[in-house]
Amino acid sequence: MYQPEEPPGPEELSFGEDPDREPRFRAWASAHRVLLAVGAVAVVLLGVVAGGGWYLYDRSREPLPPPDVAVPEQLRFAVGVCGEGISRCQTDQGRVIADQPRVEAALRAIPEVVSLEFVSSAASYNRWRGLPDRYPDVTSDFTLTQANFPDSFIGTLRHQSDYLAVAAKVRRIRGVRVVTRVTTDFWDGRADVTVTLCGYGPARACKSIGGRPVTDAQKRAILDRLLAVDGVEKIYFEDRAHALKLERLYRPEGINDGPPLLLELMLESYRVRTGTPKAAEAVRKAVRDMPGVQSVR
Repeated sequence: MYQPEEPPGPEELSFGEDPDREPRFRAWASAHRVLLAVGAVAVVLLGVVAGGGWYLYDRSREPLPPPDVAVPEQLRFAVGVCGEGISRCQTDQGRVIADQPRVEAALRAIPEVVSLEFVSSAASYNRWRGLPDRYPDVTSDFTLTQANFPDSFIGTLRHQSDYLAVAAKVRRIRGVRVVTRVTTDFWDGRADVTVTLCGYGPARACKSIGGRPVTDAQKRAILDRLLAVDGVEKIYFEDRAHALKLERLYRPEGINDGPPLLLELMLESYRVRTGTPKAAEAVRKAVRDMPGVQSVR
């Protein structure tokens, strides 16, 4: 016998139109509007926090700009004196051998010189011999002997601007071979390792990348490798503009004892500060052979 279907119960789903459904939802939403508002705010905040977290993470993987601090005055200079084996001390009258006490007395008598330190030939030679141990990329040339390193003096000027006048007086002292500025490095105490990147020109390009300058992708790879080394505290990126600024301050008189001071010839570098000498050595080993790296010291 035919039995009529019963209407769906309260627990059953109905896909038909229900005229009471929308009013009931509105009533529920009205009664719980505070809860809905709090939930919406929470969703928005979660999105902001998540996005901000990724932003901060990305920012934390970018190098710092050079510190915005004053560059130290360039007050030091070096005086090399004549000795055995120094070809530049050969004159028409024969080889000049410096009388060290007389040279020292003449240097100390210059009013603009406030201090003077003697550096022996042996000390200079031993420092040279230690360079490959500390900076393997600097040099591997052991053909030099102690005779190639003359006795010298390191002096301190009263004012940076005194250098030209002092240098002229020093060159007139018999037995003096050469006088030069001694750079007070901006990065001393701020970075322990310098990773110099390949640049333009035959003397600055790297054979490892076919004589071309470093690419952005290579810079990123080098930076990522540095970030992965335990003990790295800070990484600064020194661009060409900052490098040029320092070179002009290191050589304020424009003395022609190095490459031309042109922006395109400056080299970019990562300057890395580490917590320990062990970490510094780990940094050197990590990036020494990477494409785009010219030298590590």
